[in-house]
Amino acid sequence: AMNSHSPFIISNLQTEILYGNRTICGKEWGLNGIEVYNDPFSRLYWVESGSGEINFLSGERYELIPGRLFVIPEHNPARYRTNEKMILYWIHFKARIFGILELFSATGWQRNVEINRNSRMKYFWNQLLRLQNPGNISDLLKADAMLRQLLANFATEFSGGLEHNQLSMLERLKPAIEFIERNLHRNIKLKDLTELVPLQEAYFCNLFSRTIGISPIEFINRKKVEKAQFLLLQTDSRLKEIAFNIGIKDVYYFSRLFKKLTGISPSCYRLQKEHREIEQQ
Repeated sequence: AMNSHSPFIISNLQTEILYGNRTICGKEWGLNGIEVYNDPFSRLYWVESGSGEINFLSGERYELIPGRLFVIPEHNPARYRTNEKMILYWIHFKARIFGILELFSATGWQRNVEINRNSRMKYFWNQLLRLQNPGNISDLLKADAMLRQLLANFATEFSGGLEHNQLSMLERLKPAIEFIERNLHRNIKLKDLTELVPLQEAYFCNLFSRTIGISPIEFINRKKVEKAQFLLLQTDSRLKEIAFNIGIKDVYYFSRLFKKLTGISPSCYRLQKEHREIEQQ
């Protein structure tokens, strides 16, 4: 059952498809369970045939088998492997309430569900993958609607999640959060944020931590590292340039911060590209 916040969540939900494809995965996928992947985007998986597994560092485990739909929320470190040749339909996407709170972490929705219409599902996925045309707004709108249709499968069990006062506090913090997003290339000071909201520093930090779950400084660092992760995956820029792009002048400090938040060094993260779905298109 949905609760009274549902309309509010839906109207403030931002979704975005980053990539998607149908990939034939062999032993090289996920480096056969050796690598740990920890990414700033969520994944949606549907297995056409074969099987695989995902072992989360949290102890949870998914058995990737046909007939189910799987979501892996962002920042969820895990090892990936196939048991045999696996044909996988996948999407890397973002789904965030207010563009901030990851949908599945914030709402307590299920993360893997049974899907009983395999033949239609394959047709649906192929349609969705065909619509990935960044130049065409009509295609993008259709693709976004289809992503939301897939996500709706997980919302049958809705276990509360967001409190109403958390939503109003988010609204109040929005100017500060938007400022952070726009200024990741700068050295952001707390004073920049407290002036926007207007609140005293101690009260602002307390409110921010209660609402978002981490302090403003941790949030800024996480956003900077997220941006760096995308730059490492999507560009060939040198580490020094990437650090500069997120307002960090010292490349050693950048590497330490990156490793602290992701568990892996920036150069290793970039190397992981070869064993993900993306590269096997």
